[in-house]
Amino acid sequence: MGKIVDSMSAAARDAGGARATRSDRESHYRDFAAWAHQEANIQIRDVSRIKEKHIRAYFQARSEQGLSKGTLQNRAASLRAALRGTGSEYGRIAADKLTNSELGIDGRSRIGTKTAMSPERYEQAREALLSRGYEREAAGLALAASLGLRAEEVVQSHRSLATWERRLEEGRDQVRVIHGTKGGRPRDVRVHDRERTLAAVREARSLAGRGYLIRSASPTLASAMDRWHNTMHRVAGLRGKEAPHALRYAYTRTGVDRYQGEGYTQGESRALASGDLGHGDGRGRWVSSTYLR
Repeated sequence: MGKIVDSMSAAARDAGGARATRSDRESHYRDFAAWAHQEANIQIRDVSRIKEKHIRAYFQARSEQGLSKGTLQNRAASLRAALRGTGSEYGRIAADKLTNSELGIDGRSRIGTKTAMSPERYEQAREALLSRGYEREAAGLALAASLGLRAEEVVQSHRSLATWERRLEEGRDQVRVIHGTKGGRPRDVRVHDRERTLAAVREARSLAGRGYLIRSASPTLASAMDRWHNTMHRVAGLRGKEAPHALRYAYTRTGVDRYQGEGYTQGESRALASGDLGHGDGRGRWVSSTYLR
């Protein structure tokens, strides 16, 4: 299975993209390879051997499992990048032909599909993780809830935990998120509950050590990301509208309420919350339609 993943990743290398995008692609290729070998009994070792019928069958299977159109569209883009990267005429034609519409996964809405996770649901998920020995994942969930972190930011948080702890102990109300951010753009994140956040940072730091906060059999970022997503889905039961990303929705609601409580207008509060999420202060209206529905 590893050979086909390596082949697809190498083929897509010229497609470029931010580090997070490249990491996502590798994760997508691993899922395709797992489906091909374990579910469809298709033995493929090189990207040039992938046929259109294989890709159609893969998306049909994943659609039937309930994956969102947005998720499927991201995976389709990764597979098209690998096909084009082969440099063959067949790969180019197949990539152009296998559009989202052709695969039955078009029509994605950009409006948020999740809702803010309730404190009760968050505690249930934490307890499920801790009761089964997933302490690192439980610590990551606490960081996500306290700081509105994305999945990769949680996984790579080990590189910033000492700095975050020091700033919080100094009484600061912001920490800088540097590693795992979208597009590699650092951002300052508002701390809405210093004691809760400090407890989460200390918990994570006591477990992290030198490697990624989320550990897996293979010491790669893609493998750590796979473990995070799989554990959240299978152990914590966080999927669909209750996926861990819903914690960013809850964090945003708290932030907007707090900013308005400090005297900012509704528009200013949404712009500030947008900045905390890493979207920039010019996307307040979009944040409202996505995170505050």
